Amino acid sequence: MAEQDKWEGLQSIGVTLSTREIKGKKTEQRRYHICSIGAGAKKYAEAVRGHWAIENSLHWVLDVVMSEDKARNRKDNSAQNMAIIRHLALNLMKNDPSINLSLKQMKKKMEWDHDYAMALVFGNMKP
Repeated sequence: MAEQDKWEGLQSIGVTLSTREIKGKKTEQRRYHICSIGAGAKKYAEAVRGHWAIENSLHWVLDVVMSEDKARNRKDNSAQNMAIIRHLALNLMKNDPSINLSLKQMKKKMEWDHDYAMALVFGNMKP
């Protein structure tokens, strides 16, 4: 790389080939990464899988449960502020031992039941 010195911490460059099949139709996508981890396919693969584990768990939940992709707030810091609120609500729901509902059902319960929402926020839940 001609300008390697401009990438502080650069240790390696990697590429992954991602294949998906939806309703019988296969698509392939190449992703290139600049990495701060040393060379080695095993280490690189673990880092990529770790990244996608987060993407597929947290971000998928934020989209499906909290409808994050449908949010249209763009003015000033409103998008970041709402993301913080969604993360906070998701963490509160995940840490509630008092009820056995899916996250989507818990969100609906929070929306409909003000007392339940306030109990989650202020920690008044019964274990």
